[in-house]
Amino acid sequence: MESTISRRSATSHNPAAIVQAMRLILDPGQVTELRALDAKLKGGYRAGTVSGYFDDAEKLANAIASVTSAKGIYFIPNQVNPALLARAANRIRLIAKEPTTSDHDIIARRFLLVDVDPVRPADISASNDEHQSALALALTIRDHLGADGWPDPIYADSGNGVHLMYRIDLPTDDGGLVERCLAALHARFSTDGVKVDTRNHNPARIWKLYGTLAAKGDSTADRPHRLAKIVEAPANMVVVPTDLLDAMAAAAPATKPANNAAYKTNGHGEAFDVERWIAEHHVQVDGPEPWQGGRRWIFPVCPWIPDHTNRSAYILKFANGAWTAGCHHNGCQGRNHEHLRDVIEPGWRERKTQNLGAAGASTAKVSRPAAAIAGVEGAGTAAQPWGEIVSFDECELPEFPTDVLPAVLRDWIAAESHATQTPADLAGLLALAVCAACIARKAEVEPRPGWREPVNCFVAV
Repeated sequence: MESTISRRSATSHNPAAIVQAMRLILDPGQVTELRALDAKLKGGYRAGTVSGYFDDAEKLANAIASVTSAKGIYFIPNQVNPALLARAANRIRLIAKEPTTSDHDIIARRFLLVDVDPVRPADISASNDEHQSALALALTIRDHLGADGWPDPIYADSGNGVHLMYRIDLPTDDGGLVERCLAALHARFSTDGVKVDTRNHNPARIWKLYGTLAAKGDSTADRPHRLAKIVEAPANMVVVPTDLLDAMAAAAPATKPANNAAYKTNGHGEAFDVERWIAEHHVQVDGPEPWQGGRRWIFPVCPWIPDHTNRSAYILKFANGAWTAGCHHNGCQGRNHEHLRDVIEPGWRERKTQNLGAAGASTAKVSRPAAAIAGVEGAGTAAQPWGEIVSFDECELPEFPTDVLPAVLRDWIAAESHATQTPADLAGLLALAVCAACIARKAEVEPRPGWREPVNCFVAV
């Protein structure tokens, strides 16, 4: 029977590596929060969150010695308000309702935190193969960004995946710049088995403390616990220029492509078959590969600027059938699926306009408002002649029975109907709905003995 080592055993850590990492990442005197999850302290029997604030790397490393077990130990790389040191100055304690660091407690962003993590079931360590696949993808990301002019990051092993820490200098409220950068990296590099985590954009994000153990689940021969460590670090951390961040963020895919019909249709109101389009036009792409429930193709050479040969251009098909295209280089900023079609099938816009005109002629008996309601693509995009007006079916309805209502309601309905020149049904139904809401749970109706119902009233006007 295979033996296991529970994470409840003593937490392994390397004090020298912790001190080295803190001095590399944090400025002298910078305050950070140390946080251990699902942790126990020496002499304690209760597990929970352990937290403390530190401006001294050696005291931080020494404090970890009192943690006997933990699911993971973390710190905050971005600049924490130094006033928070007074919560627990260079010490840790088990907390219950005490606050931890929030986004409002961060005074500046110092790092773009890229977490490359293998896909696996929750709360277990990565296998050796999964771990190696994350290492390989992280090196690919670092090399590609380096070719685009990005400075070298801190390259670290998180225990299960890989961290790339790029030095930035941004305010806490960055207008979503970091979030869009992570979304762009995810769209460009994530695979079915390894993902770039897009959740690490909030300023108070906790980060694996290097020199401590990644201890999710039990440690087994196939999925061992590993010590997080810095693998490589530049001699001098260079801040990523803002224009490179902006260019990366501009390549983030649209968050709501389903709201744009052009992403989904071919000009005839039919669903756009991107796979068929790629095959018919002999588009030179690699793929497809699974991507966020959809599919992704990669251009070996950018279709807009042939100098971009580092696989930066892509086609994405979303899970809902919508699609887009783009390139991560600054020179291709703003490119999308329509610009790709301009290159691959010149004249498609004119053909689409002709198709819309033909569609308008074939639906001449449908009024413009009706066409718009039905979602016919192109309705209202060009000056089309009005078709024959189609009348609604006529039907005879009984008069609203105001005579069965109390006099005060009967008089009000008649006055409201006259004042607004609307049918008595409108005011009458709304009056019934309001009355029903007012006496809900205070009255019941009894249509016949033994049958009682609440006065709930559902109306449509």
